Amino acid sequence: MKRALVMGVLLLASNARADDACLNAHADAQKLRKKHALLDAQKALRVCARESCPSLVQKDCIRWLSEVEAEQPTVIVVATDEDGKETLAVRVLVDGKPLAEKLDGSPIALDPGEHVLRFERPSGSKEERIVLHDGEKSRKVSVSFAAPAKVPEPVVSSGIPVSAWVLGGVGVAALGSFAYFGLTGRSRESSLSSSCAPRCSDDDIAGVRRSYLVADVSLGVSVVSLAVATVIAVTSRSTVAVRPVTGGAFVGFSTSF
Repeated sequence: MKRALVMGVLLLASNARADDACLNAHADAQKLRKKHALLDAQKALRVCARESCPSLVQKDCIRWLSEVEAEQPTVIVVATDEDGKETLAVRVLVDGKPLAEKLDGSPIALDPGEHVLRFERPSGSKEERIVLHDGEKSRKVSVSFAAPAKVPEPVVSSGIPVSAWVLGGVGVAALGSFAYFGLTGRSRESSLSSSCAPRCSDDDIAGVRRSYLVADVSLGVSVVSLAVATVIAVTSRSTVAVRPVTGGAFVGFSTSF
């Protein structure tokens, strides 16, 4: 009789402790859910959803567990190795805490909010900062351990650009034109001075003036061309990267005279 009484008391005490655990889990789950701590909320709800819990408590927890699971965000990590091939051999940490020693291709449940994902391989590590929202499912997070493509080093142009040679050639040709027409004008002027001055015809005088005018224009073209060619040649010594030379500069120069 005493033994049966003791067993009854122990059973009642055990049931009371079970009920307390169910009630505490029921209350904790609601608080955790409001804080968006959905992973911990699900753990509490699984406690109060047991058959051993009071039916009213159990009913609430079963319904809430279904709702929280629908709200729970998940991510799917897709990783590629150093050769650019997809791999599962990646260790994952979330907010500094280890989550998985390797990937398995299945969704990873995380609480809503901001997280820092860290992915590790023997060759190095990568980090990704993400923000998850309620109900966001199977968000893809890609990480690559392939070495970044090498950026080609700039080529230093040590030669003289073609435009400088072209302008230099124009300058030399214009200088020759200056010499020719200048001498021609001087020769005609001397001839007129000895033959008809001061009563030379207008046509004869105009011919001398044309020669001098062409000589003056040629001298101006020569000076400008040679000066620009020199500037281009000097500045190109310190210019990084070879740039294609177009004829636009030369055409613009020539049409201005």
